[in-house]
Amino acid sequence: MRFLLDEHVYPCLAVYLRFLGHDAEAVAKERARDLMGKPDDVVFSVAVTDNRIVVTFNADDYVRLHEEFHKTGLDHPGIVLSPERRYADFEVVFRWIDRLLEDVPPRAFPNQLHDLSLYMG
Repeated sequence: MRFLLDEHVYPCLAVYLRFLGHDAEAVAKERARDLMGKPDDVVFSVAVTDNRIVVTFNADDYVRLHEEFHKTGLDHPGIVLSPERRYADFEVVFRWIDRLLEDVPPRAFPNQLHDLSLYMG
């Protein structure tokens, strides 16, 4: 699967996703030149164009973007919402991602919001 990590999501998560065999880029690293500091609608538009699932801590804006796409009948590759964690706790987010990817097949990502807080247990 293809992922784009929003600018506040740890770039090391992209490295971890690539280790798992996914194509992952982080706004804060691989895409810094063209996306760092850009509004979420611009980042989401690039993710849609590149067919990448967005991983973000920014639930408010991405829930709004998801709803706008749904209302207009537009498709998107998917959104993964994560509760924000201190950088020292990034391994917790790795475990949540593992649980999500074990539980949700790739075909269930397009046009959906997936909340990592459901995988905190």
